[in-house]
Amino acid sequence: MLIITHHIKSASDFMDRYLPHGAAGGLFLPEKLGMPRGGRVCLELFLDWLGEVFFPVAVIERTGVVWDNGGRRLKGAVVRFADEEAPLRDHLLGLVQTSTGGWRPRGADRQAARLRALCYDADAHSIAGEIRDLSTTGALLAAEQLLPAGSDVHLRLEDPDQGVMHHVRGRVVRLDFRRADPGMGVEFRFQSRRERKAMARLCQRLAERAA
Repeated sequence: MLIITHHIKSASDFMDRYLPHGAAGGLFLPEKLGMPRGGRVCLELFLDWLGEVFFPVAVIERTGVVWDNGGRRLKGAVVRFADEEAPLRDHLLGLVQTSTGGWRPRGADRQAARLRALCYDADAHSIAGEIRDLSTTGALLAAEQLLPAGSDVHLRLEDPDQGVMHHVRGRVVRLDFRRADPGMGVEFRFQSRRERKAMARLCQRLAERAA
């Protein structure tokens, strides 16, 4: 079996390339793989920031893929971990989770939500996602592209029932890979009492709808 060596430099680099869908997930590799779809390879996968190396078996899904990595366009291939590699996938995600600080306790009870959102990073790049739960202190934002823990963000939340857009600044404090669609736990950093009160009203409306 062909062995392909690939280095991932940081947890954020891993998150940028990780694909959660499928039985065991997969990765985007910025390398040209001259093999047909369905071919099996062994990845010599270096997690450089941890000094760890793993050897998962992967299946080639697509080649010649153009990947938009925060405005930096790369060309490469999408590979999926073989189904039998699901335990190794879970171990890798656990290592990434631990290296970003693990889970932090929530500051308030959260309401289930389905709110469209745009997340802007420090360079004003936008990431589309959906708020899955919300409280007066933070939210869980599900998105295909995740930012590293510690990233400062600006969220724009859409409340369609009220026709209101909410803007709030925050910081990514945890990463959640436990769902089929991974997410970022964002802690709000309010700029004024008005922002805080507006978020409290939104949370109250969500609680009333759920009652």
